[in-house]
Amino acid sequence: MEALEDEVMDRPLGALVGTSDSRIIDRPDWHQVVTPSFTSGGLNGVGRCRVGVEHLNETIDTAVNDYTGLRWRWTVGPRSTPGLEDALRQRGLAEHSITGLWRAVDLPPRSSTTVVAAQVTNPGELDAFTAVMAEGWSTPAAPLAAYNQLLMIASARQRLFLARVDGVPAGSAGLAIVERSVYLIGAVVLPHFRGRGVYRALLDARIELARQLGKTLVTCQAKPETSAPILLALGFQSIGSFPVFTPQASGMSGSR
Repeated sequence: MEALEDEVMDRPLGALVGTSDSRIIDRPDWHQVVTPSFTSGGLNGVGRCRVGVEHLNETIDTAVNDYTGLRWRWTVGPRSTPGLEDALRQRGLAEHSITGLWRAVDLPPRSSTTVVAAQVTNPGELDAFTAVMAEGWSTPAAPLAAYNQLLMIASARQRLFLARVDGVPAGSAGLAIVERSVYLIGAVVLPHFRGRGVYRALLDARIELARQLGKTLVTCQAKPETSAPILLALGFQSIGSFPVFTPQASGMSGSR
């Protein structure tokens, strides 16, 4: 079970691609990324904390202070330092959960005459991808544009996918390539196109790439109130729920 937990919750951290101003710390006991240019979310957070208990409070306070003025998240993954959840709660952070999901790469694609999802390989498609992503996630397009260009041109670890309905951009998604698996990232469907098979088309396209790459698993961390039920209905299996902490809307300091 530990190997599967790591494949879903831990190994995708190693596929993270930062921007020119990102600071990424990746150690066996700690994973953190700080990106000042992404003030509205993304590329800011802690994904692994297995430091010694005696260093926990100091580590938390230092990390929180790194994110002044930024939106960020702290995911409490498997085998985290004992007491981490309580220590984060004591600092007044908002708490929700994510569901770790996986399935074998054996899902047959579904054909559609109106919905087409494909990997973004042409720089001319990147503007449409970024526009859908920014609208769907309600985040500024400018920092996304440069980052998406980096992912498409310079990264061997991530791929971008755009779905169209009758030729009109309708949804976007990504994936990260891990040793045994591909990790699904951030699928979004614009409101006007929901209920028309766009989410499924994005999923099928990414699973097909996983098959072409020779991967055996597809993994994801999904919100239990949105995408998790959809993926469970499509054959994914859960490894459990994991707490995620974010700052309150009013913000917070690093002091206890």
